[in-house]
Amino acid sequence: MSEENLPGSDAPGADATENAETNLDDESQTGSEPPPEQQQEVGKRVEDMFTLQVLDELGNNFSGASTYSGVQEGERWSGGHMSLSQFIDTTSYLLQTEEFSSQLRILFQKLDTRGSGYLSWSKLCSYLLTYLREKTQEERRVRQVLQDKPKFYRSPFGKSVTVLLFYLDSLKRNLLVSKDGVISLWTRDLTPISSVRLQSLLPAPLKFKGTPSYKPKSNVWVTSAVYYPNLNRLVLSTTSSDIYFISFLPPNTFIAHYQLTELSSPAFSLAYHEEANMLLLLCGCADGSILVLRFLSPEQGLFSYEHTSKHNECVKVSCRNLHRYQQFVVAATYQVHNQWV
Repeated sequence: MSEENLPGSDAPGADATENAETNLDDESQTGSEPPPEQQQEVGKRVEDMFTLQVLDELGNNFSGASTYSGVQEGERWSGGHMSLSQFIDTTSYLLQTEEFSSQLRILFQKLDTRGSGYLSWSKLCSYLLTYLREKTQEERRVRQVLQDKPKFYRSPFGKSVTVLLFYLDSLKRNLLVSKDGVISLWTRDLTPISSVRLQSLLPAPLKFKGTPSYKPKSNVWVTSAVYYPNLNRLVLSTTSSDIYFISFLPPNTFIAHYQLTELSSPAFSLAYHEEANMLLLLCGCADGSILVLRFLSPEQGLFSYEHTSKHNECVKVSCRNLHRYQQFVVAATYQVHNQWV
């Protein structure tokens, strides 16, 4: 295609350079939003419209364009250059549409890093090459993700659904809590290490003569869990309106210290917040209330002074008697709404 058929392909002299800069200023003030009739389809990029034929003809027009007088000494502008108006008009002519005028303007301004008002052919080719390379790599990654079969890991500790997963950064381990109260440790690549059932951490009730042997309850369901890494403390809530406070002693020992009983309703959501040297535990209950436990000296103990002996027994603490532990914890209940969750 000859230059005489293309608008704006005349060689810019000194006067033409001033006109081109003036046109650039005028065009930049119009904003990046094209008129409604020229707005392109959503998700359609002008970079994807540069076919080999379009690039071949566009390169010929870059070579035929006049030399830019502002080239600094020692600077090489291979393949020619174009002004903003030349670039938009020529490319739109080759694409046979003006719907990409806005994107072409943005592309020109992005590549004209010196603000000279002219774009070199080599800089445009370098940009398109980088764009196409990154697009190809992304498409390959997407295809790889879709083609790879997901890896399924069967837990040897039971078939119940996992409620929450915690990553123990200091040990590089995963801590999983299942719905039926199984606490398990896994490596980073999901290799099982050990597990313990919540019921096994609790003391067995006293056995009297003539009574059957004790069997752990199998209907304890975990509703929520939260892990406090600074104390290695795991907190579990169950449908029995109880909250369990369990210490984790590396590498794989769990000790149940406290069982908070007689909540107004089961806690379905647990969260903690650290404030100075205090620890706040927020329990969202099913009756629309929020129980807030403020532990004053969590490092010394939550409800009493604690020891790290493995022979500690789980202490039952009733919500009705929390005032007896005011040296360690302060409790408050807020009724948010009256509808059950």
